[in-house]
Amino acid sequence: MTLTIEDGSGVETADSYVDVEAADQYIQDWHESSDWSDLDETGKERALRHAARYIDAFRFAGWPTYQKQRRAFPRIGIPKEGAPAHVPDDSSPGLTGSHGGPVPHWYWPSDEIPDQVKEAQIEAALRHAQGDDLLPDHDGGTIAAQTQEAGPVRQQTQYSSPRRQVKTREAVRALLQPFLSSSRGSGSLSRSIA
Repeated sequence: MTLTIEDGSGVETADSYVDVEAADQYIQDWHESSDWSDLDETGKERALRHAARYIDAFRFAGWPTYQKQRRAFPRIGIPKEGAPAHVPDDSSPGLTGSHGGPVPHWYWPSDEIPDQVKEAQIEAALRHAQGDDLLPDHDGGTIAAQTQEAGPVRQQTQYSSPRRQVKTREAVRALLQPFLSSSRGSGSLSRSIA
């Protein structure tokens, strides 16, 4: 099944941000990986689909551009690096930048997929090709206490760790950093699955 690529127009059936050709080129330029090159076209497409799902699981700033888009990108309202904490409207009268000219456009374009997002997907696809489970199932953690009763049937299980940290791939996280909702505040970048 051929990939359907999100091109920034809010493709309702998109299952990837990049095609296999772009992924092949990036991996050739940045990595020496027989794990990727040994995959056939179908295996590479499958890895890219898993990676897109992984990327979309991050909490990004802004909101989706189109109501019916399938992927997390494109997005509206993601401030660029260096934008002030309160990003002014570029149409504010008399507003000028430090160079004396008009204020530059402070937001990432809402009809494009940033190259860093595409690269992060490829990095995640490579990890998947190397056998990494990008979104592992969560079993609840270690059981700390368990109660069972027979009379009006009651069963209760408490876990010592109700939330489990998900392994974050550093190359992927670093590429996505400018787009994460916590990157402009003081929040943590770790992700958890409840």
